[in-house]
Amino acid sequence: MRLMHSKLGRLIAPVALTVALGGSAYAFMASNTVDESSAGVGSGTITGYTVSNVQYTLSGTANNPSQITNVSFTLSPADSGGSAADSVAVWFDGNTANVASTANSECTITQVSNSSNVNVSCNVSSLNQQAGPNAAIQLDVAAAH
Repeated sequence: MRLMHSKLGRLIAPVALTVALGGSAYAFMASNTVDESSAGVGSGTITGYTVSNVQYTLSGTANNPSQITNVSFTLSPADSGGSAADSVAVWFDGNTANVASTANSECTITQVSNSSNVNVSCNVSSLNQQAGPNAAIQLDVAAAH
């Protein structure tokens, strides 16, 4: 009888411990509260911008006369009801490692009066882009509102 009582005690102790820990974990989880919040998914049309009136300024210095120091252009919403751009980034020839942007204060945006168009001017001298008869240039522009 004593041997059976001892085995029963060894079996009941772990079960009792599991029930006690499980009950306290449940009580702890039941007391958590989560603040109300909103979440959702939506969709919308992205129409983009049209870039026009692109002008480049060269350094004209003797040591690097073909370096592009400034680029300016006009951005117009592609959709007639679109909003004016308030954030712009530019780079050359797909090289996204060298970017001039409004976020870095290298580009400035000026609103064209009575329209959604903006004039953009970017100091790109840090991008070390060369112009010339043998240098093909691709200007890449990213804009957002």
